[in-house]
Amino acid sequence: MCSCKVTIAAIAQTSKKVGKPPLDSAVTTRVVEEDSVASPSVETMPSFVKKLEDRVIPDGSSNVTLSCVVEGSPDARWMIEDELIEDGEDFRYISDGNIRGLLISEVFPEDSGVYSCVISNTTGESRCSCKISVEEIEGETPTFLMKPKPVSVNAGERAFFSCRVDGDPPPSIQWLFCNQPIIGSDRITITEADPSNNHTHSLEIPQVSPQDAGRYAVCCRNLLGDVTCTVSLIVSDAKKLEIRKDFRDVLKKSPAVKTNTGKTPN
Repeated sequence: MCSCKVTIAAIAQTSKKVGKPPLDSAVTTRVVEEDSVASPSVETMPSFVKKLEDRVIPDGSSNVTLSCVVEGSPDARWMIEDELIEDGEDFRYISDGNIRGLLISEVFPEDSGVYSCVISNTTGESRCSCKISVEEIEGETPTFLMKPKPVSVNAGERAFFSCRVDGDPPPSIQWLFCNQPIIGSDRITITEADPSNNHTHSLEIPQVSPQDAGRYAVCCRNLLGDVTCTVSLIVSDAKKLEIRKDFRDVLKKSPAVKTNTGKTPN
């Protein structure tokens, strides 16, 4: 709330002759308060962090999900060959954090075509598309031979996630942090599976910080489907743990204090 001070001078009524106002003219002061209006947050043009990908889906597959990752919280609608797909039993809209998806209950050859996700907010809209082909394909959907496990470390220590997957054709792997794709950098090392590492995919953070704590996921996908496993990384403050340990050591070394039971000596 903001305020302003308004001074109103009330002059006593005089005759029609021009002259100075009388000395007893009243001066009134009052404070007028107005509700301040908070400036609305500025929205930006909706955009995609990870776009849709072309896929070949086996005829008769069930619960097939087309998904993309968006920036912000835009609304989404889905199209096939530029015709709107209604949200219902056969096609269900998915909105989970930054993920926008379309769940197809069962896929048939007539479902082949170009699918588009259109995201929008008050500033405008953006779209991305993919080509879906429904065919009879031989192979196996991705499965985990070894899932990544939750990790709990102190700040500054090493965090390491690993997994092994199987599928035909061999699935591609993507790591996510809080639903955002992770890109290898100086801080984070992503290793692809090969014979030298026993066909193990891994993600390593040599020195974790508190900001690295959260939910990590690995998504494995091939032409026949996809599978995802989510785990947590807990990062503790090593300094606080050391202070607690020192305090416990002090308590252990302190001499025991005898208390008076209230009994009188014989």
